[in-house]
This record gives sequence, C-alpha cells and structure tokens, in this order.
Amino acid sequence: MEEKPAQRARLPLNGLGVSTFVLILCGLTGVSSNQVVVQRNVNAVLGKNITLSCIIEVGSNLSLTQSSWERNLPSGTITLAVFNPVFGTSYSPDYGKRISFVSPSQRDATITLEGVGFADVGSYTCKVATFPLGNTQASTFVNVLVEPKVYVSAGSTPLLEGGDESLVAICIAERGRPEAEVSWESDLSGQSVTQTHDDANGTTSVQVSYMWRPQSYAQGKTLTCVVRHPALQTEFKIPYTLNVQFAPIVSVEGKDRSWYVGQKNVKFTCDAKANPPTQRFTWIRLDGPMPEGVEISNNILAFIRPLKRNDSAIYRCEVMNKIGLRGEDVKFWVQGSGEEPSLEISENVTAVLGEDVYLSCRYLGESQIQSAEWKRQTSKSVFERLAGFSNDSSSYPESVTNLTVQVKVSSVEAEGEYICEFKSEDEFFSRSVFVTVLGRPDVQILVREDVINNTSYQSVTCFADGGRPPPQISWVVGSLLPSGYPFTVSVRESRPSNGLLNLSSVLRFPTHLQDEDNVTCVIQHPTLPHPKLATVRVKTYTRPNVTIKAEMVQQRGSYFWVVSCISSGGRPDTDISLALNATVGLQAEKDSHLDVQRLSVHLPAAEYDGRSLTCMFSHPKFSHPEERITTLPTFYLHKVETDSSSFQDAEYLELQEGETDVISLQITSNVPRYSVICTKNNGPLPEDVELIGQNLTFLAGVKPLHAGLYECHFSYLHLNAVLRFNVTVKPLPLQAVPPTISVGLRSEDGRWVMECVAAEAVPAANVSWLVSQSVSEEFWFNSSSYNGSHTVRGVLLVPFCSPWELTAKCVIHHPAFELPENRSITLPLCARPNITINTSTEWKDGRKYTKVCCSVISVASAADIRWLAEDNNNISNVMQTELLSEGVISAWSSVDLPSSLLSGQNITCAVKHPSLETPAERTIHIPEHKPPLLSVTVMRQQDTPLWQAVCDCEGECFRTNLHWVLPKRARPETPPLAEFEDNGIKATLTYQFPLALHEGQNLTCMYQFDHRISENRTVQIPKYYITSVKILNHSSLLSGRHSDQRVVFGLRVQKNHLNQRILLGVEGNVPEYSLHCQRRDGSTVEVDESAMTLQDEGLYSCRASFYHHTASMTIQVEVTDEDEQFMQIMVICISSVTAVLLILGVVLLVFCKKDKTTKYKEQESVSALTSLMQEPGSSEVKKPGAAEDKGIAQLDNYSIVLDVKSAL
Repeated sequence: MEEKPAQRARLPLNGLGVSTFVLILCGLTGVSSNQVVVQRNVNAVLGKNITLSCIIEVGSNLSLTQSSWERNLPSGTITLAVFNPVFGTSYSPDYGKRISFVSPSQRDATITLEGVGFADVGSYTCKVATFPLGNTQASTFVNVLVEPKVYVSAGSTPLLEGGDESLVAICIAERGRPEAEVSWESDLSGQSVTQTHDDANGTTSVQVSYMWRPQSYAQGKTLTCVVRHPALQTEFKIPYTLNVQFAPIVSVEGKDRSWYVGQKNVKFTCDAKANPPTQRFTWIRLDGPMPEGVEISNNILAFIRPLKRNDSAIYRCEVMNKIGLRGEDVKFWVQGSGEEPSLEISENVTAVLGEDVYLSCRYLGESQIQSAEWKRQTSKSVFERLAGFSNDSSSYPESVTNLTVQVKVSSVEAEGEYICEFKSEDEFFSRSVFVTVLGRPDVQILVREDVINNTSYQSVTCFADGGRPPPQISWVVGSLLPSGYPFTVSVRESRPSNGLLNLSSVLRFPTHLQDEDNVTCVIQHPTLPHPKLATVRVKTYTRPNVTIKAEMVQQRGSYFWVVSCISSGGRPDTDISLALNATVGLQAEKDSHLDVQRLSVHLPAAEYDGRSLTCMFSHPKFSHPEERITTLPTFYLHKVETDSSSFQDAEYLELQEGETDVISLQITSNVPRYSVICTKNNGPLPEDVELIGQNLTFLAGVKPLHAGLYECHFSYLHLNAVLRFNVTVKPLPLQAVPPTISVGLRSEDGRWVMECVAAEAVPAANVSWLVSQSVSEEFWFNSSSYNGSHTVRGVLLVPFCSPWELTAKCVIHHPAFELPENRSITLPLCARPNITINTSTEWKDGRKYTKVCCSVISVASAADIRWLAEDNNNISNVMQTELLSEGVISAWSSVDLPSSLLSGQNITCAVKHPSLETPAERTIHIPEHKPPLLSVTVMRQQDTPLWQAVCDCEGECFRTNLHWVLPKRARPETPPLAEFEDNGIKATLTYQFPLALHEGQNLTCMYQFDHRISENRTVQIPKYYITSVKILNHSSLLSGRHSDQRVVFGLRVQKNHLNQRILLGVEGNVPEYSLHCQRRDGSTVEVDESAMTLQDEGLYSCRASFYHHTASMTIQVEVTDEDEQFMQIMVICISSVTAVLLILGVVLLVFCKKDKTTKYKEQESVSALTSLMQEPGSSEVKKPGAAEDKGIAQLDNYSIVLDVKSAL
C-alpha cells in the first residue's frame, strides 16, 4: 500500500489523444476561509418590501454547492428559498409569491421579501454549502417598523403675557414602532413634558407637550415639532406659530429730542405693538388740559404753532386693546430760544450687575447756573435725588456746567430712567437717560451617568445662573451640533427673587450611540464679548469586529480542530461565549492582547465531524447579541459519478492500440491524506503498467493484453472508495472508402420530404441536416450494410408552407473526406393568404345586431382566425373552413353581437398562417350607435272630444321599442290605444285620451333601444279652469254673493232701442269656450261672438263651457225711459238739498236760544227737534200750547218727511 498526498488530476473520456479517466481527490491540511456577509439588523416598514443581502466571499480553492435562506420559528426551522447553480431556484409554498432572489449567483444570495407584516419579525439565516469546506451560515434579524402618524394641536387656553406657565402646543406621534423620538425645537426657555401610551401590535404613541410662561417678545415666533423614527428617511418637522396675546407695548417717536421756545413743526407719533390689535389711542397732559394750538389725530400729537415755555409738561399716550391699557410718558421740557440743545447727556446706558456706571450731563448754554441735580423717578409722582448742588449748598463743584456721577449697580432695581436738571435765573433745562441692567451668568458643567435596563446613559448639564436677559445655551459634540437621535436636549429655568434668571440645559444620550469623547456647552450673552465655552470629557464605546475561525492542527499524531471566537478593537471588552455541547474535560482558553480578545477550544476532528459551532458576542454597541456560526466539514472519500456509469458500477474506457496513454485518477475528498491500491482482473497490474502519483501509466504503449477490469481502492481511516473502469483496446483502423452521395425532394401529406443518401461507404458515413430557418422539422435516419460497405439514408420533413425561403443542407462526414461534403435544396416561398373583412346589421327582438365576417383564402393548411376588441380582449366567434380546390382552403369567422356593445369601436381580425412571420390584422370600425331622435306633441281634435298625443321617432327606430309611460295615478284600467307608423326610418306612436284623464300631467314617450339604455321625451298636458262668467256691460249684483242663493246680476237697458246686446266674458285660462243663453221659459237666445242680443226685459241664464269645465250666471234685465229717469234724479237732488238746509237752520236756532230758555223749554225744544226725526203722524210728536210760554210763541215746529222712491 502506498501513502499519497491528496492531488487533483483529469482523465478525458474520449479515446482520442491521451486517454484519461476523471476522478477527483482533494486533500486538505487546513480549512480554507470562506465568509458569509449579512446585515446584522434589517428594519422593514410595515407593508413595504425589504432586501436581505447575503454576500458570499468564496476562496479560490472553494466552489459553491448550494445557498439557502432559513427561518427559525417556534414550530421549527423552515427553508424559505434555495439556489443551486445546477438546478436553479426553489421557494417555500408559503412564501412563493412574496420571496425571490435578486440576482442569484455563486457570490450573491440576496433575497427580497414583499409586503412585510408583523408576522415576519424574527431571525433569518443565510446558509451556504461550499466544496470542500462544508456549511457556513450567518443570521440577520428583521424588525418591522411602523411609521407614526404625526400632528400638532394648540393648547386649550390662549397664551396671555404675564400669566402662569401654560400649555403652548402638543405634538403627537401616534402608533409608531418602535416609539418615535419627539422633541420641540425653539429658542424659548420653556420645557417639554413627554407622555407615552402603548397601543396594539407593539406600537406606541408619544405625546410631547410644550410648557412656557408667555412673553410678548415671542409673538409670531415658531416652535418646531421634530419627529425622528427609523421608518422616516429624514426628520419630520411641523412648525407651529406662537400666538401670544398681550396689552399694547407703547413707544413714542421723537420723545428723546430737545425742544426750545419758538420751535415749529413739533409732533409726537405714538406706536404700539399689540395682540390683538389696538382699539384706541388717547393723548393726555398729566398736569392739566391740553394747551391751545395742539392738534390730536388718532396716534399723533402735533403743535400747529411755535412752542411756548408753558408747553413744558408730561404728556402721556395711552393705548388700549382687548387685553388691557398701557401708556408711555413724554417728558416735554421747552428750553430757551435757540437752534441747538442746551444739555449734552449720555446716551442710553447699559450696566452690568455688580459694576459701576458713569452718568454724564453737561450744560452748553451761556446762562448763569443756579442749581443742578441727578434724580430718578421711583413712582409716578415721587423722585429720588441722587446727586447735585445749589447756590445755598455748602459744597460746590469745580464745574457748575458738568454734572457727572458714578452709580454702583448692586441690584436690578437700579434699572430705570435718570433725569438731569439744570436751573438758571430765567430758564430750566432737563434731559433723561435710561439705564439698563444686565446680569452676567455664572457657568458650570457636570456629567452624570445612569444605567437603565442595562443601558448606559450620560447626561451633561450646563448651568448658566444669574443671567439677565436669559442667556442662550447650545451644544457642540466633537465638532458638530447634536441634532436629532440619539441626542435629547431639555431646558429648565427658574427665577429667584433678585430678578435674575437661572437657566440649565441637559444634553442626554446613550453612551453606546455616541462616538465623540468631549462635549462643549456654548453660552451666549450680551455681557460676554465672546461666547463662553465649557468642555467636559465623556465616556465613549467602540464597536468591536467579531469573527469565528477554525483551523486543523496535528498534535501527537492526531488531528484537532482549533475553533477561536475573536473580538478586536472594541471598548469596553466584549462578552464572548461559545455554544458547544462539550465533552467532559474540554476546556476553553481565553487570551487578551492589546485590544484583541480570543476564546479558543481544541476539538478532536473525528468526534466533531460536521458539527456546527456558534460564537456569541455581547457588547453595548450591539442592539442584540451577535452570532458567528461555522460548520466543521464532514470528511468524505468517494468517487465522482459520471454519465457513462453502467455495467457493474464500472466505466468503459476505449484506448487506441499503440498509443502511450496516461489515466489520471481523481476522487472527491477533504481528508488530509489517503492511500491507493490498483489491481487488474483481481490480480496485480501488468509489468509495463505502473501507478505513478495519481496517474496509471502505460509505459510501452497500449497493447491488446491491457484490456480488462481495473479496480483502484482509496482508503483513509474508516473511509473507503473504489473506482472501477473497464479498458477496451481499439485495433488499428481499416482503409476508408468514400460514399456515393445523392439527394431528392418530393411532397407528401402536406409536407416536403427531402432525402439524402450516402451509399457504399467504408466505414459508414455520418449524415445530418442543417436548416437555414427555425421551422417545425422532423428527422429520421436508417442504415444498411452489404459486403462490408454501409449505406446511410437521412430524411428531413418540413412544413409545406413557410414565411421564408427555406434552404436545407445535407452534411456528410467521412474519414475519406478532408472536409465534410454537403448538398443543398432550396424550397420556394409560400403564397400569402388573401384576407377580407365586412360588416352588416339586422334587428332581432327589438335590438340591433352587428355582424362582422372575416374570410381568409390560403394554401396548404387553414388559417387560424381570432377576433380582438380595442382592449385586446378576445371575442368569442365561430370558425368554418372549406376546401376550394387542391391545396387552396377557405376559412371564415363571424362575430354577431348587439350593436350597442361594439358602438364606436374598432374590431380587429387577427390571422395566423404558416406563410406569415407575424399574425396579419385587419381592422374595421363599427359606427357609433346613435339613439333615435324623439319629438312629442299634444293637440286637440276637431270632431271628437278626445285629445291626441303624437310621438315621432326619426332614425333607426323599431316600433316595438317605442311606448308611452303614463302617470301612475292617472293610468286607465285598460292600456292606452296606440297607433304606429313604422317604415324603419321613422316610427310614429299616437295616443288618444279625454282631457279630464291627464289634465296637468306629464306624458312620456320612451324608446328602449337596449336593456340598459333608453331615450325619452316628455310633454305636459295643460291644466284649464273657468271660475265664472262675467258681464262686460255696467251691471249690479242683486243677490247671491253672500248667501246660498244663486248669483243674479241686474242690468238696465234703454227703452225703444232695438237689438241691444249684452257683452259676456269668462274668467279663466281656457283658450276658447262655447256660450249658451236662454230665457226663463227655456227659449234660446241668440248669441254671437260672446254677445247676447236682447229682445225684452226679464230673467236670462247663460252657461259657458270648455270640455268638462263649465260656469253659469243669471241676469235680470229692466227697461227704463231716459226722460223719466232724468226727472227722478232732479226730484231727488232738490229734496235732498232742501232737507239739508232746514236741518242746518233748526240747529242754529237751538244754539242761539240756549241761555234764554228754561229747562222746560229746553226739553220742549229738544222734543220739537226730535220730532223732526219722526215719521209724519207719529203720536209721540205734540206741539206745546202758546199759553205755557208766550215768550216763544213766534217759534213754529215743522216735521218734514222726504219720501223718494226710485228703482236705483
């Protein structure tokens, strides 16, 4: 037995040239490295697609056998997708429609998963099988993210300046997974309050409220809600504009100037900033009424005359809105005449708390100064004197025109207005300056570390205490501004009683997500010439590089696997463990050097054959423990199976006699070494055949005695493999005889038959056909032998018809030919089919149908006809064929559909035929199916009481589709009678009815030309009425208007006038009417055009009618004489005038005698007067005797009765 190292060799399977037989033998002294690279974590958005990458780094000495993706479920492991370089791809039925490889290859097993849901959360493993190393895998964890819904809402109460801390706005990120990071960005000094709520499916809603004490300076400024979430590509920002309501902030333009006597065009403009807007401006003078010559126009106070000295006073502008009232004072001091101011004073001064400030004031005039002082107004009417002098004071300054004082700023109460005053004998000078007090902040910075749920967090707090106004605090991490996740910034402020502000800002972040080792707090404030920086060092983590490594070593004659878990470059140290069911006594070795950690274990190669080992790495920089998996190879030793395997598991190998051949032996193996022994026919090898390395060598050439069964036994420990191959020796070739070649062409059963014959050849020739175009073809070959010569016949069958000019070439190979011989046959082109298409229409059961026919005349086989609509959908059809003559076939297909379905569309006939490269199409346009034109009229008929409705239909009309639609409540018991006139182009439908049946209703004529489409026209039947018959002549109502009696009109006519006429009319809307009149005795009276001719007096009755509408009236006619009537009128008039005059005379006499008569006489007079109202002969009227009172004997009493009878 000979020990040999593992080698690779090849053995060709043909018998030409060097003869070899292929087996593969691969021996390894170590495990070559191959790496599966996947993403550790993949975040997927709910409902969207994700890509799981798997890149295979295969060494040059390895080849990919198979790659796959698996998923670990509680029920077990399932295989999702498999890629094999030979057999292609395969997918799990549960994921077949959702999962696919992106571009499968030996180096890429990346897959795409569509429509990700919550059920897809978990670990996915990319497993790779390589030869000869075995299996290697890596896992990735898929987490499903849910994009939150974000919105911002205002607080429940308005923001009022000076109020308590209020809720400004709420930012809500609803139902995110994981929970969104929500924060407010603003330069205000408010604070954020965060609340979270867990929802279904592991989602969380986050609500962040912004609390702040409202101040007017922030009106119109913007708060920005910033939402960060892994499902969002960028930060999501929603601005919110502040609306702070405050009382007016008043300022006066021109108040800081100097004024002098005689100055002109002096005015003050009052401005105010307010929310809501200002409602009113008011100017007042505090010490009294406004002087003359002052004009106030809304917010402007103007002196329309030159200034006087007594104009000096304090003027106030008051402004009001809905929130409140505020004012601004103008200290208006008018100095002596001149164009230049008399005082030079410091501009508005800014002082720092704890330092001194100098206030300078100089008098520039020529007057003799009597006194000067600095004072400060502590309230509206109280002033505090700070420094100064006067003529009667004991101390006197060196310069009476320069009054400069030093003020120690010890508190914020020093802020305010300071007034400088100079007095001379004749004049008074005053100016003011405003001192603003600032507080310089004291800065400190602290770092604190917290551990929450095994996660380290660092909080850097920057204090800026004692600032005024509030300082601005910002952060710099490394050299960048911390914006967004994982940084959060919160600001808190407090206001002690000294009027200053203590401000603190906290920058918080997880230690494992921040890589910079220093954090800088930047404070900006007006008291600082440059921003103040406070830097502090913070703890940082570094992500380690982790890997697993397996190497085979030989110790004391045995082989061991050394598996190492390696972590390098990490801070802090990585927690490493090895998942292994170790045998008793197996120990792991730990080693740390510089920043490299290693955990190693020695495993016997025989015991851990094919085992999978997992290294677990835990580190703060890892979101979850990292895994590195390797599978130790399984040793194998076996031969390579080939397609030529046959008799008794042996390969047949033919060698040429006399050739010096070498057979290379190869097997598939991954063992470090093996031994091999070869035999022939269960005996030793022939003397001139030796095994040299991997090659079985024939030293003196191949001889016939070398034929036989060879066996080679390969072994390593308990592994064995046997390679068997049967060697035959091919004798030297005979003398070649070239064939006789002939070709022929004929048609048979609709196909061309081409025959190629290579006859009387030694050895037999090889015959084949080549066709110039891709057509449906069929081959068959046969051969025969006679006296040692061979004849080979090759037949080619092709379709009789082809769209191309077809050339077939017969190729003959034979050893006697240096080059192959060939013979060609060219077939003619096939005639193109003749295609026609036409259309026709017909009516069936009230519907119009369109029939489209497509006919094709072609040679050979019948054409295939299909119908296509505009949307490329197939239309069902019936196809028929007919043999016209020898070789000519007619095929036709028709489509018969309702015209409404094909209206306005293009119908295409698609024809397939062997003579056409692509289907031929013929398109025909179906005219648009237009609805008929309907018109409806209604009319009265002359000789019948019925009305008639006529419906005319023009166009493509079918009489059975035309009908009337009558009102439901007015439908008669029997259907309406209809008459039709139908000639295909025009149809008429009539309907007769009494007016009373449909009066005031609508009649509809409807044409139903499809089950879903209809056309209709509607006509309205007029509604008539007659209320009464009226007399157009002058008449009077005698009776019946307010009683149950009939209405009777009275009419007077002139005597002795012939053919007098009474004109009659009708109140109503009837177009015409018939009038019938008769006397009381029933005789008829002549009526002509609504006029009745009178013959004598009496009672007449007249009746007007229109169909079922009627009205009647009664007329009483009296005949009068004109002269008699005139005399009656004269008598009535004279009597009436006389009566009136007498009544007036009596009334005058009664009033004249009232004071002279006695009570008795008054009663008598009243009685006498009353008697005038009684009828003659009444017993109640008595004339008193003359003896009762002689004084009134001369007064006579009369009773006058006017009785006028008249017919009027």
